[in-house]
Amino acid sequence: MSGGLLSAADDELATVGGKVIYNGQPLTDATITFHLKDDQFVGGKIKDGRFLVDRVPSGTAKVTIDSKNVALPAKFASPESSGLSVDVGKGKVVVNFMLSGRKAFRGLWASAALTMHVAATNEGRSPCDVHSNRFLGRKTRRA
Repeated sequence: MSGGLLSAADDELATVGGKVIYNGQPLTDATITFHLKDDQFVGGKIKDGRFLVDRVPSGTAKVTIDSKNVALPAKFASPESSGLSVDVGKGKVVVNFMLSGRKAFRGLWASAALTMHVAATNEGRSPCDVHSNRFLGRKTRRA
């Protein structure tokens, strides 16, 4: 009987995989994290621009991407500021993140453009493209 309960719970889980490209290059040696309700999270490693995370619960998850080797803009490391989210359904979900931007340098903030291509392969959903450009602001220097 408990086996039935486990398989019912497993029906609400998905495998999420895809690519992460930063400034035209596959992101290597990085991590991707799916932030869920109640401060729970699940994640995995990004190697050669690819990731695969099993047992991601269904629902909307905020996404963060972090790297120790590539200087990504700090916004991508925080669920509150990354601007990345995924609606996870049952089965397999393919999500490709095309990130671009520059890290803040000497008091100037660069604009960071984000293009996220989501191709859901579950429950008959059709692929969609989400584009978001957000200007982070610019600090001014006093003369």
